[in-house]
Amino acid sequence: MKKKLLSISVVAVASVFLWSCQREAKLWKPTPPIPGLEIVPQEYSINPTADTLLVTPGGTTLFIPANCFVRVDGKEMEGEITVTYREFHDAIDIMLAGIHMDFYSMGERRIFTTAGMFEIDAHNGDNKVTFAEDKEIDIRFASQYQGDDYSFFYLNPETGAWEWVDLPEPAEVNVEKVEALKELQKKIPKNYLGPDHFVLDYMSFLDIYFNNNWRAINDNKESKAIRQKLEAYNARIYNINLSGDIKFLNGYYKPAELLWKHLDNKPFPKWAEKIVPKWEKVNDKWVDKNCKFKPLGYNLYELTLEHDGKVFTKRMEAVLPLKNLLKLKPEQWQAQYDEAIELVLEEQARVDVMAETFRVFSINQLGIFNFDGLMKMKDWFRVVPTFTLAEEEFVQGDVMIIFGDNSGYAKLGQNELESWFRINPETKPRILMVNSSRELFYYPIQNYSNWDTKTLRATQLPEVTFEMERKIVESVDELRTYLGFK
Repeated sequence: MKKKLLSISVVAVASVFLWSCQREAKLWKPTPPIPGLEIVPQEYSINPTADTLLVTPGGTTLFIPANCFVRVDGKEMEGEITVTYREFHDAIDIMLAGIHMDFYSMGERRIFTTAGMFEIDAHNGDNKVTFAEDKEIDIRFASQYQGDDYSFFYLNPETGAWEWVDLPEPAEVNVEKVEALKELQKKIPKNYLGPDHFVLDYMSFLDIYFNNNWRAINDNKESKAIRQKLEAYNARIYNINLSGDIKFLNGYYKPAELLWKHLDNKPFPKWAEKIVPKWEKVNDKWVDKNCKFKPLGYNLYELTLEHDGKVFTKRMEAVLPLKNLLKLKPEQWQAQYDEAIELVLEEQARVDVMAETFRVFSINQLGIFNFDGLMKMKDWFRVVPTFTLAEEEFVQGDVMIIFGDNSGYAKLGQNELESWFRINPETKPRILMVNSSRELFYYPIQNYSNWDTKTLRATQLPEVTFEMERKIVESVDELRTYLGFK
């Protein structure tokens, strides 16, 4: 692992203690806009004299070497060290923690897009600790984002400003998640009741339904009740009787004996129902020149039909024999499908929270860190905003602009609205205000469909009215739902 460390000055412990007492009241600390909705840190008790590997619920690992910490007051360590740690993976997490995403470079305000942020602290009972000389924590951060266009930053508590530290190692792809997604795909059931499925020939379907009972077939071939029972399987039923033998798993079937699935959404032409075999002997084998099934592997076929100079080609998948389909009623297939889908969704939820990548870094300072890039805002343009609620103009505290992909946000005071407010309507940024009473004032994203964006872009500092809605939020899930992030 390539080591990258924050550069800090080593001073006498007594001096550090004196400095911290004088400056502690002035240190920057995050202020959650809706107290109680911010992510709560995990607490870990560790033996300060032993190597420790912490694994967080999200998959991040922190290697803390023995004797990593010393007390700020210079006294000997007593008992265990308590390490507190929390992660933030999108703009909602970060905003609710009260951490800003502004980065100033050469006097210009830029906004971060995050690949993940974390905060780490430690103490020995009621006593503050700091890193011992030449000690650091190795962090393998579980990120929900791919790509390497992210640098490593540290939020300086003296200034409240983000400081660039270094470029991290290239992100490690989470192989476990890649394999889990492959396995998940295998578990997704095939819906035998979907519009993509079809039966080639109704009479063959009827034959299988009555188990070759020709009298029953003849008596019921015009029966509307029987046809409705077969149509209840919700597969398109054609009247195309094709020749040939189809290999499906370990057996061979006539094409009309199988349930098929469209792979190209090409419907059969009406003339396909008129096709009759045109047999020719090729290499001592009789073949139908009007109907050709070309195997593509894994029960996939390319079908070519010819009739009166017309040619039709489509790709299709053999799903299962019709006799097996008829073993269950349509509602039973649906119940099995629903049950299987529920299990798949549970598994999908587990896989979704797994890291896309791991980002590796080493730190020798406690505080707030992030893996971030800088938002490229070339398609954003300035507007002069007005906010209304129930048709009355109002502003409720700071205005938040959350990027449409929830990767970053800007917080604007009332005095910044005319000078900085930017928007890119195509990406549907969320415009909102919140207060400590859990009131959310937000601009519904569906209203962007009413914008004449072309005219606005062509206008110098256009005036835009945002008609806000009000909700009381009791949970982070509610907030995400109202903003359209769930």
